[in-house]
Amino acid sequence: MKKTFYRVMTEFYDNGTVKACITSRETKVKPDSKHRETAIADCYEVWFDTMAEAESVLKEARAT
Repeated sequence: MKKTFYRVMTEFYDNGTVKACITSRETKVKPDSKHRETAIADCYEVWFDTMAEAESVLKEARAT
């Protein structure tokens, strides 16, 4: 049975800019979260079971 999971994608740039959004995917297993660093930003993809959890993290990221 498939379930909907919610991904918060955040990018924290060296100049202080923060970009963040929520996307979703319907799948049987929750995807793995990821982190990568570039020359100008740290990028995160974190998966959550509920939209409420994802929205809370999104709100926190945008307040940074």
